This record gives sequence, structure tokens and C-alpha cells, in this order.
Amino acid sequence: MIACAAPGYLARRGIPAHPQELETAHEMVGYFSPADGRPRSLLFTRGDERVEIKRAPAARGQRGQHLSAGGAAGFGVIQTWR
Repeated sequence: MIACAAPGYLARRGIPAHPQELETAHEMVGYFSPADGRPRSLLFTRGDERVEIKRAPAARGQRGQHLSAGGAAGFGVIQTWR
């Protein structure tokens, strides 16, 4: 997985130094399950550290192209597959 954001979004909001900043200082574009409608958490790991972001995203979609479009439009940080 990789976290991405549009250059315009990063120019406005800054580059997050740590995933925990996504809890309060940044917007997210997230995936939701069509089965239950709930947004999926963003998960970041580095070595033994694991950070899970569970808050509701600013925009959400069911498919990868929805996430990519929202991220490219500057709605927030996305997490997608490389």
C-alpha cells in the first residue's frame, strides 16, 4: 500500500510527517464496502509500529478509480495499492 495526495492538496495542507496527522490535520479519501457501507480504516506499518486511522473520510468510493479521482481532485490523502 502507498499513501498519495495531489500536489495542490499538499501545497495547501502540507505533507504529513506521520500517519497520526491524518486523524486531525488532513482530509482523507477512503474506500467503503458496498456490503455494509462502512468506511475502511487506513493502516500504516513501519517495523513494529502500526497506526490505524479509523475516522470518516472527507470523500469515499467503492473502487480504486474513485479513490484515484478523489485524490487527484485534491480532496485528501488516499491509500491505494502500488
